[in-house]
Amino acid sequence: MSRKKLVQAILVCGAIVVTAVLPSCGGGGGSSPQRPTLQSIVVTPSNPQLFLGANQQFTATGKLTDGSTQDLTQTAKWSSSDSTVMLLNNSAGRVGVGNTRGSGTATISASNSSLKGTTTVTVTRRTPAFLYASNLGANTISGFTVNPASGALTQVPGSPFPTPTGDTSIAMSRDFKFLYAADFGLNQVSASSVNGDGSLSPLLGTPFPAGNGPVSVVTHPTADFLYVSNQGSGDVMVFIIDPELTHSGSVSIGNAPLFGTMTPDGAHFYQTVSAAAQVAGFSVSATTGSLTSVGGSPFSTGFFPRTIAIDPAGKFLYATISSSFMGTSTSVYAYTIDPTSGSLTPVPGSPFTAGENPVSAAVDVSGRFLFVANNANTANGNSVSAFSISPDTGVLTPVPGSPFATSPFPLFVSTDPSGQYVYVGLDGSPGITGFLMNQSTGALTPMAGSPFPGSSVWSIATTY
Repeated sequence: MSRKKLVQAILVCGAIVVTAVLPSCGGGGGSSPQRPTLQSIVVTPSNPQLFLGANQQFTATGKLTDGSTQDLTQTAKWSSSDSTVMLLNNSAGRVGVGNTRGSGTATISASNSSLKGTTTVTVTRRTPAFLYASNLGANTISGFTVNPASGALTQVPGSPFPTPTGDTSIAMSRDFKFLYAADFGLNQVSASSVNGDGSLSPLLGTPFPAGNGPVSVVTHPTADFLYVSNQGSGDVMVFIIDPELTHSGSVSIGNAPLFGTMTPDGAHFYQTVSAAAQVAGFSVSATTGSLTSVGGSPFSTGFFPRTIAIDPAGKFLYATISSSFMGTSTSVYAYTIDPTSGSLTPVPGSPFTAGENPVSAAVDVSGRFLFVANNANTANGNSVSAFSISPDTGVLTPVPGSPFATSPFPLFVSTDPSGQYVYVGLDGSPGITGFLMNQSTGALTPMAGSPFPGSSVWSIATTY
């Protein structure tokens, strides 16, 4: 071929307009290579063993015919063979996240078209160890050993343990080695070491200065931070736990903040702002623990929101609205939590009706039931209202037999880490009522040996 004809051939083969003659320019005339196709799906982690109350992010990885892999987590359809053991999410922000719901085993599946990958999850209950109760009137903290088989409480050596003045709120460190208490009267936070037998010893350097009227203490579930809500000074203080406390910052709340809480992953913090009839929401810095308001915060509630409960899956928030000079309340406000932004959206049908003057709420470790302490000494009070929680919407439905009678003036309700027992702190002596929880219905039965010692129990913390 002459040089002129060679140049013309190159120009023709390189021109888009002559695609019809390209096969003759390739030299071989062979067929195009086959695109790799999905061959199998692998779900990880493989066969995890979890405690009831835990959440697990599962990952689906596709293996292709050419040996490459592809992340299918967000596009796969997730399911569980037994949603009473583990519930799988397919909603935005929670795709592939499993929420434990009960003890047992379940097969977790990730499906894509005609292929499916599986793994088996085993869920077991934790064994409760110790329970602590703050006695506001007696200026002490009571410590108890929990009988795992019955839930009955036996005082540990040296209990009750003296504190400077009344403690309105207590919280355990995430490793359960230290106990922190808000001292409302002296504007400080006291700290104690938890000994092997459950007894308490004052921590070196205790007490630590707080703001005016500290009413609530909350520990971060995955990092060493403590949050103190000060009713008088209208702020939330952030402390670094080492295990001594170092103040690292504050955020202004205003209008008499009461009790706060955190989502189980520690990503968001919520605070009742009682006089303003609001719940304030914050994003939490994973490195410093600092708080930044989430979009739309604060969120309106009925007048005088007192306590907040969040389910272990971090999907729903419930706020009790206590009675005040404005009138009688029986309301529990419910919200869905946006998993990314932390903003709150009212649950359909909210507010829901509990007994008179609901002052405290707790969700059991399975996330299936909400319990509300009703403080009024009336026919519609002195009780615990129990609700089943819709795992999809957060809607509350009263369980059979609810409400369940307690001794007069319940102040605080708490569930144990095994998901079998419910404890109610009372404004009186003896100060703790115990219940057995029906695992299927959420109904409560009085515990043998209850009530247990205590006096004006404003807060309860349980360890395992």
